[in-house]
Amino acid sequence: MMEPAEKGRSTSYEVDYDLLSADVAVAAPLISMGALLGKTTYMQLVFMGIIELIVYTINKYIGEHHLMFRIRIEPGLRLTERYFASGREELFQWSSSSA
Repeated sequence: MMEPAEKGRSTSYEVDYDLLSADVAVAAPLISMGALLGKTTYMQLVFMGIIELIVYTINKYIGEHHLMFRIRIEPGLRLTERYFASGREELFQWSSSSA
C-alpha cells in the first residue's frame, strides 16, 4: 500500500541512464531465449545469455570509443516521428490502385 508523501519530500523519480541501457542490453538474450525455450537446457540458456551480454558490451565499447558512434536507445521512435511529422501518412496506407 502506498503511503502519502511526507512534507518536504519530492515525489518525482529519476531514471538512471544505466537502467535504460540495461533494458536494451537484455533485449537480445530474452528474444533468443524465447526462441529456444523448450529446445535447450536451462544451463545452455544461462550460458547463451552470459555470452550475448559479453558480446553486446564489447560491441558497444568498440562502437562508442573506437568508431565514435553515439548509440541511441530510441531509433524506431525517431523514424516514426519523421514519417508522421512530415505529412507522409500516405506511405503507410494501402493503395487501392495497386491490385
